[in-house]
Amino acid sequence: MFKKIKRPFYVLYNMVQFILTQILFAFVKLRPQVKRPGTLVLVRLDAIGDYILTHDFFPYVRNSEKYKNYKITLCANISCRSLIEHYDKQYFDDFIWVDRKKYYFNPVYRYGIMKQIYNAGFEVAIESTYSREMLFGDSVIKFTQAAEKIGCTGSQDGSRKIYREMFSDRYYTKLLPCSDENLFEFNRNKEFFENLLEMKIPVEHPLLDRTKTNPLIPGEKYIVMVTGAQEPIKVWDLKNFSGVAGYLLKNTDYKIVFTGSPNEADRGEYIAHVYNTDRIINYCGKTTLPEYAGLIANATLVITNDTSAVHVAAAFQVPLVCVVKGTRFGRFHPYPKEMFPQSRFVYPKQIEEKLNDIDFLLKKYRYGSPLHINSIKVEQVLAVVRELL
Repeated sequence: MFKKIKRPFYVLYNMVQFILTQILFAFVKLRPQVKRPGTLVLVRLDAIGDYILTHDFFPYVRNSEKYKNYKITLCANISCRSLIEHYDKQYFDDFIWVDRKKYYFNPVYRYGIMKQIYNAGFEVAIESTYSREMLFGDSVIKFTQAAEKIGCTGSQDGSRKIYREMFSDRYYTKLLPCSDENLFEFNRNKEFFENLLEMKIPVEHPLLDRTKTNPLIPGEKYIVMVTGAQEPIKVWDLKNFSGVAGYLLKNTDYKIVFTGSPNEADRGEYIAHVYNTDRIINYCGKTTLPEYAGLIANATLVITNDTSAVHVAAAFQVPLVCVVKGTRFGRFHPYPKEMFPQSRFVYPKQIEEKLNDIDFLLKKYRYGSPLHINSIKVEQVLAVVRELL
């Protein structure tokens, strides 16, 4: 019953927040805006994995003929802050950090962000996200009151598209067209920035600078495991990960490093307790984001749920095994072979049996998957682990 009523209340709450935002912004606009020519804000309020799939295009904006003389501000998710400052600080003149949770639930905080963005007086505002969010990126574009506001026509996914067409498309002065094809997200971002800058961009896969990593376990051979995920439906059962860890401890001499958020620390401790060995190291919640990236960069193999670790591994070309239920097939997984040849994605058998019919999978699982991640067996994962090792 709860599942049946949860979404209607969620939609109603979003509508209330949308109306409240319009009221708050009306108060912000009571003060005349001072326009600042030659200023640009690039808006990306999504998560760490999305940042990895976007950041390669930042230097092209910075050095483009269009915007090389602009003062450029990045408005980004505060959860990505340390990673962005570590790898991309040189491409921006300023930053506006947004805590998505506080922005969504705290009207006072949201009002403060509105004022900061409005008072900046940007001349140009760009929102490059394909799955635009009306309450987040789209609203920020509106707050800028910029003379030129550029976005993407956006995802064709259901109600979100309807609400954009009804309300937030009008916030933009220009919506760049995007292909109806089910593109991998890195290529989708490339499509947007090539259209924006009117140039070909010669990057073929996500890339992070390995020279900026600092090994936390120098001289050791280890395998990284990420057992949590932001969404519970993406989490493979802990006993399954424990089974994989047991195989590795018995049949290899690798150490096993668990990493992830503080919320995942107990998961690493559980497996460490089961096997009681110093070959298991639990770094969950104990690293900065650059250190997290460094752990992955210097691993022999990464075994993970559908998390940011997938894209960090891709950016360092570290062999990867990802357990995934199939949602948004083609957009975020599997990685195109030419982009990340050492990646393997393990799916429920209904998808595994159709991997020779990619067109079918691209259509059927483009927006969602009803399949359960725990239908994936430990032996399926071990088969690809043995292949990569």
